Amino acid sequence: MHIFISTGEISGSNRASSLIKELRKKNSKIKISGIGTSEMADAGCEIWADISHTASVGYFEQLIQKIPVRILIKKIKKRVIREKPDLIILIDSPGFNIKLAKEVSSLGIKTIYYIPPQDFLWNRTGNAQKIIKHCDMVINIFGKGYEAYKKLGAKCHFVGHPILDTVKTGFDEVKIMKELKIKKNKKIVGLFLGNRRQEIKKIAPVILKGAEELSKQIKGIHYVAPIASAHFKKTIKKIIEKHELNINIIDGKDSLKLMSIADMIITKAGTTTLEAGILKCPMIVAYRLNPITYFIATRIIRIQDKIKFISLPNLYTNTEIIPELIQHDLTPENIAEHATRILKNSDKIIKQLGNLRKQMGKPGASRRAAEKILDFVKNN
Repeated sequence: MHIFISTGEISGSNRASSLIKELRKKNSKIKISGIGTSEMADAGCEIWADISHTASVGYFEQLIQKIPVRILIKKIKKRVIREKPDLIILIDSPGFNIKLAKEVSSLGIKTIYYIPPQDFLWNRTGNAQKIIKHCDMVINIFGKGYEAYKKLGAKCHFVGHPILDTVKTGFDEVKIMKELKIKKNKKIVGLFLGNRRQEIKKIAPVILKGAEELSKQIKGIHYVAPIASAHFKKTIKKIIEKHELNINIIDGKDSLKLMSIADMIITKAGTTTLEAGILKCPMIVAYRLNPITYFIATRIIRIQDKIKFISLPNLYTNTEIIPELIQHDLTPENIAEHATRILKNSDKIIKQLGNLRKQMGKPGASRRAAEKILDFVKNN
């Protein structure tokens, strides 16, 4: 059996690597190929293309990436025709994977969409309709998403959130501080500067300036910055060097360890917020789009009328647990103000985050997804 898996960014690749491990536990003879990152390769996947440097956010940003993405999709289709996998699994990244689903739907290969877009949060069904048209089954990690797809007539399943398989509690704080070379008796602040080119360009400088302002308010803070992608390591280091900060740079694979001991983190939106939430690590979420994208989203689509929050902990609980600094509100002064407040008293946020994990179901989502996938293959 040959399974092809497509992801479009680092978080999707992480979810894919967990799924691959579970599939191999159940059938060690499965051949798995795909597009993703080194995480998938480490799990036993033959990587056809590393796409960690192509991920984008927003309408204008996607327009810039449109040509290389189209070329990649054409290349992937040609190889799928040549290799003839028995099953295609698309994971997250709707901007890329829905286009790929449409392109390969005529080939007669069964296709499953795992972790579909969360359009249900703002009552939009466009992407869901496309997924239902081009895919044979949908596997949801959100209960509300499952209900939304079921209502639209999709063959779908709910497995819970796979992040509970990878985010473990009970870290050895002393051991981690030694591993990451973090000094004792200092406030620890994690700086998550982005996984995508556009995020790094728009968000990293303002987060770093915010850290500079914060250091004026609270002395002796130990800053730690995980870098998730090797593609952007040099870029991020150059940005950091422009600021008067002593920052300990660590491998992105140690992000969870950092969150388990940090007093707080300042991060871009995305999966990182959910990981930090599960570990009850207070945070500030920084989010900035291209002005054209922001104008379309707020003035034309009026997304703010349909969705209250952008961070997953706030969305999950429908409560503003953590501060979100979006677009014009994302300033160094606002970062420093909120961070100072959190570092002086984080009890309320920690208590609220403690309720988040209870709402996410039980561990084992990747195993359950693998079971649903293999059952589908067996019966189709």
